[in-house]
Amino acid sequence: MPRFLLLAPLLTLPALWRQDPGAASSDPFGRPAVRIGVEFMVAAPNATEFEAVFQPDLLTLEGVQASVSVENQKAYVSHFEVEYSNDGGSAIADPVVETLRDGCELTITPHRDPAGHWGGALMFQEGRINSLQDVDVRLGSTAVTLQMPDAELRSRYLPLTPRADGLWLVDLGPDPDGQRRMLRVKMHEVAEPAPPK
Repeated sequence: MPRFLLLAPLLTLPALWRQDPGAASSDPFGRPAVRIGVEFMVAAPNATEFEAVFQPDLLTLEGVQASVSVENQKAYVSHFEVEYSNDGGSAIADPVVETLRDGCELTITPHRDPAGHWGGALMFQEGRINSLQDVDVRLGSTAVTLQMPDAELRSRYLPLTPRADGLWLVDLGPDPDGQRRMLRVKMHEVAEPAPPK
């Protein structure tokens, strides 16, 4: 079973501060702090149980995005920038390196409805590198190699309808290898964290 390598911090923490020690709000604008528990689960096509792959906790404020990325990045030479000499007889080719993402990123923006129930917006993005092929080309008398990626980037917007229990099970559908994927999201307001020292 493929495993994900976590390359980003598990905790996204915007500035949380107090106006004064007796203030009840989580920031100067009165937005409450929200803890978002996320559990990303996978199962083989015929399996009856899901296995948790990663379980980050995110801390943010109401209306402020929190995100976590689980991905590998691969650099490749996408093209060359060429400078020709004034006499036109020679050229310098500088490779331009770009990055592809293979993995997923989850972004959640929590909101509370007038009844006090948590909901929000969830954006799930996944990138997949299918192949990276070398292509030899010539720049005048100089041979250079470009890399041509075959990659995909998919994005899904999933609204989280406000619920009294603040809990959602989201079916992400199968991955390209046929594994079923589920996302469990739990939101709740938390007491304001201690200010940093």
